[in-house]
Amino acid sequence: MIAPQTRLILAATVVIIPSLGLWALVSDPLIQTLTLTVLVMFFMLLIIDAMKVWYVPRQIKVQPITELQRLVLEHEGVLTFLCTWEEEKNKKSSFKMGLKVPPSLVISHAGQIVEFEESVKQVEVRLSCQPFERGSFLIDNCQVEVCSSMGFWAKRKKTPLKCEIRVYPNLDEEKAVISALFNKRMFSGLHVQRQVGQGREFEKLRDYIPGDSYDDISWKATAKRRTPVTKEYQIETEQQIYVVLDCSRLSSRKSSLRRGASKLKQTGPQRNYLEKGVETAMLLNIAAENQKDAFGIVTFSDQVENFIRAGHGRATFMACRDALFQVQPKLVAPDYQEVCTQLRTKVRKRSLLVFITSLDDVGVMDQLLAGVQILRSKHLVLICYLQPKKIEPIFAGHAVSSGSEVYERLAGHMAWKQMHEVENKLLSQGVLSVGVEFQSMASEIVSQYLNVKRRQIL
Repeated sequence: MIAPQTRLILAATVVIIPSLGLWALVSDPLIQTLTLTVLVMFFMLLIIDAMKVWYVPRQIKVQPITELQRLVLEHEGVLTFLCTWEEEKNKKSSFKMGLKVPPSLVISHAGQIVEFEESVKQVEVRLSCQPFERGSFLIDNCQVEVCSSMGFWAKRKKTPLKCEIRVYPNLDEEKAVISALFNKRMFSGLHVQRQVGQGREFEKLRDYIPGDSYDDISWKATAKRRTPVTKEYQIETEQQIYVVLDCSRLSSRKSSLRRGASKLKQTGPQRNYLEKGVETAMLLNIAAENQKDAFGIVTFSDQVENFIRAGHGRATFMACRDALFQVQPKLVAPDYQEVCTQLRTKVRKRSLLVFITSLDDVGVMDQLLAGVQILRSKHLVLICYLQPKKIEPIFAGHAVSSGSEVYERLAGHMAWKQMHEVENKLLSQGVLSVGVEFQSMASEIVSQYLNVKRRQIL
């Protein structure tokens, strides 16, 4: 595609309109001949200028430095591309490039001008990009525009491009929690209490000290050494932790809170419940790694979407991150029985299963209760649910000021009563449950995990 430039419009205004006016008003044949000659020469000049630029974009290639480029949600990152001009040049040249990206990726310069110095064939271009949506985005083409030497025309061409942009969750809001995870005092600020009892994982043998329990004496080692020997234990490690993340329709609800520690600093679009659940799962992954526990991820809606087996190290963290960054809520009802059945089949070792879900959908609560029946005999189940606003006892808030608020309070009380009944049923089955608020979800769930470790329930 070739498009006229502003210079062509100005030149046409200066040359064509006066020449046609002169040719029409003056009847002298000599002046008319000169006028037509000027017009023909001007049009020939335009054609030559267009022909010179017609094939130039074919010599330009734009490729990403790496086909996979990673960004962090709401963080300004950099996309790097390598531009190649295959033609031999003896002067400075330039062209304009533009990327077709989704609206959620905001690029600072819509049309980036790429300049080539004399005899330079390759130039690295860095574009600043700020993403506002988590997920994977493919860029398959790049628009290239080259201006003709006289500036009358611009030749545009679509160049094929292969680039994937992955936008990962933003953990800035949880910096305080992350810093506590690596604090020398070990999780200070997360309500960690004194260790109850002792571990039951064998660590080493040592000489008997008066006051040691007779239950801890190793009688075989005592017989061999002919002196009392005591077994020493340590806190259990290598335990398995799975986060089971609900990606059904209830997770698509948006919170009124935006990103930021305080109301004055809250920026960006409103986040849904699933976004906060993804951030919590990644933070719990870091906590489990710090505790030397194996960590895995399960995401589900009406079926199991992802299953990452519990493991250690960077490879497991990357696998969990790649599974989480592209999960999106689906407008379907959650199938708890399906996910519980698969967990019972695939997870053979006793594990802590942390469900991040919602309990305010009464229609699927029977499924949840039936599902945990499958798991509770083998695994420790912790149900972490978001506690929506206005779902509370009828007299818990301030005094009502209107008739409509009375009905809202009654509806909230009825929903709270149903959730409370579900909690009691879960507790009677030996299942832990805790209601968390949107803003403090990550810190509360990590505290619950550390409390399970402290009490050695698992």
